[in-house]
Amino acid sequence: MKNSSRFVLQRSILSGCILTMAQSALMLAASCVAADESIHVYPAPVGELLSTDFTVTVNQRDVPVYIATVATADPVRRLKIFTPNDTSYADHTSFASFDMQSNVAVTVTCPKSVNSVKLLPSSSGITPVISGNHITFTISKPQQLALEVNNDWVHC
Repeated sequence: MKNSSRFVLQRSILSGCILTMAQSALMLAASCVAADESIHVYPAPVGELLSTDFTVTVNQRDVPVYIATVATADPVRRLKIFTPNDTSYADHTSFASFDMQSNVAVTVTCPKSVNSVKLLPSSSGITPVISGNHITFTISKPQQLALEVNNDWVHC
């Protein structure tokens, strides 16, 4: 008898935990999509370093901007990038990611005034608009895009 009652107790505790986790997941999902159901912005993982150089908003919602290590533009330093465990020959770039279901307005805020911008690939046909240190453009479908700001193809 004691074993069967312990099993029922464990099973009911487990069921309660699963229900609580399911309710928490639903509340988290609702909070992520509440403002605009056509976009989904994933929160940055705890402890992930984020860019302090750029900010990105999609339909006025903040999107985390991550940092990635990339090859430097300097060809001499680029040859030394393969030194094991040494990132002093590398540079950093920034990127953001989100899901979308319909047209969205993307705004990138840069640390300095923007004089020129290329949105790549140019075959996307998207024309960005510059206003001071802000770049704004609209996209209508999910795609991978890159911005080259002020002719700096590495740090953007």
